[in-house]
Amino acid sequence: MSRSDSDTTPDGGRATTSVPGFDYSFEGKSVTDILQDFYHVPALLMVVAFMLWVRLQSYSNFVRDGEVYFSGNDAWYHLREVRYTVANWPFTMPYDPWSYYPFGTTQGQFGTLFDQLVATAALIVGFGSPSAELVAKTLLVAPAVFGALVAVPTYLIGKRLGGRLAGLFSAVILMLLPGTFLRRGLVGFADHNVAEPFFQGFAVVALMIALAVAQRDRPIWELVEASEWDELKPTLTWGAIAGVAIGLYIWTWPPGVLLLGIFAAYVAYQAVSDYAGRHSPDHVAFVAVPAMVVTALMSLVKFQEASFSPSQFSLIQPVFALAIAAGAVFLAFLAPASSTTSA
Repeated sequence: MSRSDSDTTPDGGRATTSVPGFDYSFEGKSVTDILQDFYHVPALLMVVAFMLWVRLQSYSNFVRDGEVYFSGNDAWYHLREVRYTVANWPFTMPYDPWSYYPFGTTQGQFGTLFDQLVATAALIVGFGSPSAELVAKTLLVAPAVFGALVAVPTYLIGKRLGGRLAGLFSAVILMLLPGTFLRRGLVGFADHNVAEPFFQGFAVVALMIALAVAQRDRPIWELVEASEWDELKPTLTWGAIAGVAIGLYIWTWPPGVLLLGIFAAYVAYQAVSDYAGRHSPDHVAFVAVPAMVVTALMSLVKFQEASFSPSQFSLIQPVFALAIAAGAVFLAFLAPASSTTSA
């Protein structure tokens, strides 16, 4: 089996398929070399800090005489979910008695990872026993924090596509972006909306890295038959990590199953493209199978109802994920054994 050479050249502002990795040693380096290696770190921190500062400007408008107020209606059910999780950590409450009162209702956005993270932050800040006011204030600033941190996966995606300068430019564009993204990330708009792009961004980054590792190593089925697991470990490991990242995204927002559809389209395209170029498409399956199996298992943990509703934790998330894994295996099986494995 032949392999493609990984792109190990220093950052040159172009796309790369290399695995994340960087020499952070100072030994034998000049100040100029160190600045070239690390300039992106303070630059990205400044972008995040500025985004957070902008989003916290109206904080005083929502705290009056010890009372905490919110913008919009959805923040109040999140407050109830967070209070419940603080009192019963780590368990959340997918049911809200005050929504659709007096009957109450269960919704996919009730008691998600967003509420759990906010409750955890309140418990940490409150040393295990936060006051009701502290819990409300934690929820109050949560959208601003998530909104600012979206710059991190944005940078990583840009870096994977075009180098560090492209990543920083992407983060700066996001920093200056007005409109819905800014409004949903302002202090007071305590809804899960801004957490969605945060987790979606990291899911996309994890998939990009997993596929880059697979493209570099080009694993084939014969490695499984020969039990050469060390050769398969990098691709399988990053595939599983991508599955965890996608699972966290779905835990935050069940309709995030849409990302699975996009990935399914990519798997089909890449398999056909490899077949047309007389390359083995096995490497795509070695990413899709662990990623989608982990996603399916994490979706089942949150399973709520036996339906195919995309807005609930239902059958659609695990079934669709397993279908993509099976489809990737089927497409790889269709490829003729005579396909080459060179890049």
